[in-house]
Amino acid sequence: MTETALTCARCGNSIAPDAVHMGQPLITAGELARIAMKSPAALAGPTLPDVPYCATCRPIVAQQRTMEQLKVLGFILVLLILVAVGIFVLL
Repeated sequence: MTETALTCARCGNSIAPDAVHMGQPLITAGELARIAMKSPAALAGPTLPDVPYCATCRPIVAQQRTMEQLKVLGFILVLLILVAVGIFVLL
């Protein structure tokens, strides 16, 4: 790790090199849907590089990541219910 100060990917504050926590960038459900609609092959692309987070933003990012995962799960469940209802109506 370099000895220069880094900036937090969420709040933009400067972080000392010894206080940096690296992690995956936050991808929202909307961004994921846009990527899936524009170029589905990008979903299987290379992994994203880690970005720095300060100690105060790390739990907030984890909570936001959980909420985005729940949104995607809810959307998938709604789609499955619609498909199941469509199948039972047609039969």
